[in-house]
Amino acid sequence: GLLPAARMQELYAAPELDSDPRFLRAKVLSVVQAVGGSSHPARRAVAWELLQALVAQNAQMDEHKNYHIHTAKHLQKQRLWQAALFLLPACVPPAETVALAHQLLAALACENQPSVRCAIEWCLALLVMQRQQDEAA
Repeated sequence: GLLPAARMQELYAAPELDSDPRFLRAKVLSVVQAVGGSSHPARRAVAWELLQALVAQNAQMDEHKNYHIHTAKHLQKQRLWQAALFLLPACVPPAETVALAHQLLAALACENQPSVRCAIEWCLALLVMQRQQDEAA
């Protein structure tokens, strides 16, 4: 079943989150499953925080810009943006779409690998589509 919002927040606050990027990606999957079609504000807030953590982790990885295709860093960034793609439709508050778009554009400007750029572009496309749906509603 669905995890209670309090348990999701407890999992999110776990110290392992900062030390292991795999833990973050695993939490993304569990949160998306828990959020599902739910409009529970606490669940969506946790999902939003996880998405922000992914974007922040990418920015931290961009401090050392030089990397090559098929290296550990490249694969890590690909997985990070795949998790973001999975999480993005479930949680972005309408008031945060413009700020997130700016963050995604900044990430795109720093990225040199086509596969990672493509995932970021898909995130932007999903964000634009979501914004249009929010405005139409």
